[in-house]
Amino acid sequence: MIHQRMPRATAFEARGVILKDRAHSWSGVRAHDGSVVLAMRSVDINVGDHGCSCLLWAPALEWDDGSSKRERLEHCELAMLHGTAEGLFDYGESAGVDPAESVSLRVIRICGEYWAKWGTAARLSAAAPARFFAEKLQDARLAA
Repeated sequence: MIHQRMPRATAFEARGVILKDRAHSWSGVRAHDGSVVLAMRSVDINVGDHGCSCLLWAPALEWDDGSSKRERLEHCELAMLHGTAEGLFDYGESAGVDPAESVSLRVIRICGEYWAKWGTAARLSAAAPARFFAEKLQDARLAA
């Protein structure tokens, strides 16, 4: 099956989420089931011995838009209450988001920061080629 990457807002719509702000929102709530869906920049994903993680929100993180930062915090808190959320991978403005590529994740709060955690993966060395990282990230997505 061939997957197609598209702009972030369009990928959210494909997952049943209408963003409050198409240009600035990075998370939303699916209307039909209330699930929280969070986009994560692929470059911010950490892969380690105990799975994958990504910083979703922290007081010190810079945002282009203050209302989007507040919205993301609200969605992180809601995801913690629900116990799970859905994660999408944003590969950058030119590469986009594949709505078929998603993971089930937990949102946890550590020292005032909100983190996404999912899957298990082998530890990567700093010298690992990008292809190896992509394969391990795909394995972690499938394991979630």
